[in-house]
Amino acid sequence: MKVQNSEKTSRTDWERIRNRPPEEIDTSDIPPLDDEFFENAEWRDYSVQGAAQNDAKLRIAPDPDVAAWFQSQSGDPEARMNAALRLYMLAHQEKEQTK
Repeated sequence: MKVQNSEKTSRTDWERIRNRPPEEIDTSDIPPLDDEFFENAEWRDYSVQGAAQNDAKLRIAPDPDVAAWFQSQSGDPEARMNAALRLYMLAHQEKEQTK
C-alpha cells in the first residue's frame, strides 16, 4: 500500500474550481440517466434509526408537485422527504469540511 505524504501542499486552485460556472464543466463523459437506470434504482433509507420523532418539529409546505411526487412513491412520503433532506444536509456538510 502506498503511503501518502500529507506534508505536500496541493497546487490545485480550489477556489477557482469552486467558483467555476457550471457551463464550463465538461460532463461529456458522464452517460445520461435513462429509464433503465431508474427502473433498476433502489431507494436507500438514510433516516436515523431510533431518533425520537418529536425532538424537532418543523412544518414545511412543499410545492404541490413536489408533495404529489413523494406521495406517489411507495412508503411513507414524510420519511422519504426527510431522507432526501438528510442527503442534502450530508452533502453540504462534506463540502463545508473540505473548505
